[in-house]
Amino acid sequence: MRFALLGPVRFCSRDGESEPAAEVRGTMPRTILTALLLDANTVVSVDRLVELLWAGDPPASAQASLHNHIARLRRLLGDRAAARLVSMPPGYLFRVEPGELDLEEFTTLCARGAAALRAGEWNDASNLLAEARTLWRGEPAADVPALDRTDARIQQLVENVAEAAVGWAEAELALGRHRELIPELRGLTIRYPLREELYGHLMLALYRSERQAEALEVYQQLRRTLVDELSLEPSTPLRLLHQRILARDSALAAPASGERPRVGGHGARFNLPPDTAAFTGRERELAELYAFEDAARRLGSGAAAVVAIDGMAGIGKTALALHAAHRMAERFPDGRMFLDLRGHSPG
Repeated sequence: MRFALLGPVRFCSRDGESEPAAEVRGTMPRTILTALLLDANTVVSVDRLVELLWAGDPPASAQASLHNHIARLRRLLGDRAAARLVSMPPGYLFRVEPGELDLEEFTTLCARGAAALRAGEWNDASNLLAEARTLWRGEPAADVPALDRTDARIQQLVENVAEAAVGWAEAELALGRHRELIPELRGLTIRYPLREELYGHLMLALYRSERQAEALEVYQQLRRTLVDELSLEPSTPLRLLHQRILARDSALAAPASGERPRVGGHGARFNLPPDTAAFTGRERELAELYAFEDAARRLGSGAAAVVAIDGMAGIGKTALALHAAHRMAERFPDGRMFLDLRGHSPG
């Protein structure tokens, strides 16, 4: 059997391509099946099903009505699928085998794709995340009103597919497919208008395609959206990418075959802000920073030096950290990252 929740709820025979996916007719039976599949192989209590079916205001005959709706669901499923629906105190359980539920397959593919992305295995990451995205037919359980978009699991699934799109685009950029990627990224920024990583990927794809003006316009479009809707400015990584595109930073060029990319929205590993040419002084503090790093190297692989720079606001802590990071950049060829913790931001 095959059960699908990533879109309108459907089921079909797994071993017969001639059999089309079947709709579960009736709001009540469809809601029950969806609730059971979301917690496949786990008992879903009668109380939970009653709450879903009658939105927290059940009639006195709710349990008897639930029993009737379960019986109707079994008839709609047919003997083969109905055998999976088991009465088990304090409720009901629906048995699903590995590979039969699109939700579980999607989650597995996303996890494997994310792991490949972290490892820099771009072909695997692209293929796995692309396969995960093909399972997506629309909003999860789109024809089950009781499971609205405020349900935590539905929200998580929507977030997961957005992350899959971001990761897939990062892998495609790393593989040098920036020109082919542009139309898809434009569609994704429309579908996810507040996902800054997608805008960053689109800016980079356009810039690498020698379309600098369009890349800069994408940034302005994002900025207008964020300011109008959230009263926020773009994040630090997006602002830095905008500055680097303006400056035609040569490091933004597409990586050579097999080279790890130096720019990306989702997993940027090289995003230090520019060092200031006016930096002066702090020689003693810089010497201490270098000494910490030298000591860590002498301890051997696996050792790390974590240094905290303390001082009153405005004294130049960030400038010192950035200056030191640029001075030591050659020692860290695999990545140099700047993370804005927004310590002095509103809120």
